[in-house]
Amino acid sequence: MSTSAGLKQMDTVTVEGNIIIDFSLFNAIQAGIGKVVFIIRKSFLNHLKALFNKKVAFNLEYYQAYEKGFLEKTKDSLSATALKYLPLAAKTMIFIIALRFLRDYLNNAIYYKTNYAHYNLDRAKNQFKWIASFSEKNKYLKIIN
Repeated sequence: MSTSAGLKQMDTVTVEGNIIIDFSLFNAIQAGIGKVVFIIRKSFLNHLKALFNKKVAFNLEYYQAYEKGFLEKTKDSLSATALKYLPLAAKTMIFIIALRFLRDYLNNAIYYKTNYAHYNLDRAKNQFKWIASFSEKNKYLKIIN
C-alpha cells in the first residue's frame, strides 16, 4: 500500500463507486487470503468504516431488475395479495438468512463454513445492515407493471 499522507486508497475510481481497496480485497480473496488487516491512522477510521458500510446496502436498482424478471415469469400465477407483499417477502428472506448466520455462530459454525471465529457473526451483522437499508428504501418498492 501507499505511504502517502492522503486517502488515495479510498478514492473512488469507477462510475459504480468502487474504490482502490475494493480491487485489492478482490485480488486477496482470489489468492485465497481469508483475513485482511488494515493498518491506518486513527483519523481515517470513521471514513473507512463509512465507505465499507455503504457497501452493505440494499440496491434498489438490482431489486427492481430481479423483481421485473421474476414477475415476467410468475405474475399471472400470483394473487393480488402475493404481489402486494412481494417486497416484504424479499425482506423476510434477508432476515431468515441473518438468523441462520447468527444461529450458526452461536452453535460454533456447524452448518456454514467459516474462515475465522466470528465469520458468521459478521455475516449476520451485514444481513441486518442490509435489512435496515432495505427498510429505508421500502417506500420506493412498487410492483413493476
